[in-house]
Formats: sequence, C-alpha cells, structure tokens
Amino acid sequence: RDFWSVRPVLLLQALAPLFPHDLPLGPAARSLLFDGREPLLASLYLGVAALPLVVVAVLSRPRRLAVVLASLGLDAVLLALGRHGIAFFWAADALPGLEILRYPVKTMVLAALAWALLAGRGVDAWPGVPRGVLLAGSAATAGVAGGLFALWSQAPAMASRWLGADPGG
Repeated sequence: RDFWSVRPVLLLQALAPLFPHDLPLGPAARSLLFDGREPLLASLYLGVAALPLVVVAVLSRPRRLAVVLASLGLDAVLLALGRHGIAFFWAADALPGLEILRYPVKTMVLAALAWALLAGRGVDAWPGVPRGVLLAGSAATAGVAGGLFALWSQAPAMASRWLGADPGG
C-alpha cells in the first residue's frame, strides 16, 4: 500500500515545473526515484507563482480558514511521502479507511486543492492587505525563486552522475 510514495527530493517538483521522469535517467537513478517504474503522477507542480497569494491568504485576517487549508495541504504532503516518512503509517493505523488510497502519492491531489483554495483566498484578500504582508509575500517568493535558481544553476553538475547515456545516442 506504500508503493508509489513520493521521495522527499521530488517535492521540489511542487514549486518548480520539473519532469525528472522525462530525463535520460540511468537504471539506478530511475529505480531510486520511481521504484523502477513510471511515476503515478507525472507532475506534482503546484506553482511558485501562486506563493505570494498563499502567503497573503495565511497572513491576512480572518486566518481560521487559511490555517485549516494550509494544515490540510501540509498533511496531504506528509501523507504523500508514504514509506519515506512516518505520517502515512500513523494515519493508516488511526484511520482504517485511509487504506483505500493504496498509493500515497494520490494525496498530492488534495495538497493541490488546498494550494489552489489558498491562492484564491489570497486573491480575495489582496486589496485589503497591509503593505507589510505584501512585502512578506514578495520576500518569500523571491527567496524561493532564488533558491530554485541556485539549484538550477548547479543542476548539470549535481545531475550528471544520475543521468545514463542513451544507447541510441
């Protein structure tokens, strides 16, 4: 029941439109990342562009709905880790009906729903948001974008050992 679990490194795909299953991965890397099979969900992308709206939604008042949605999204991501985390096993023991999911990666759909609802809440809250909250959202987005750019600039060096040569050239 934990076959298609999301590896923590693949959670980068939630913020950046990366498609590692399309890379010419060697057999060892494909086995490590995808258990030797194709991914159940080709993309886990939520979108870094919506991050300012999500931050505005979480920081603006009233916060109760935003906190519930953020908690729901975070819980879904923790469940998606499956055997690479502990939350899936705790939840499966506490909630016997959760076994119907069978593949933990399916909970990323719930995380995407929570992210989208938070972004929509951020759109609604945007006109009345104090300047400090807007600056916090912008700073968070700039920080995440800068971190993703730093990873991207180092990607060829980091990924070269994972990529296998295609026998066809």
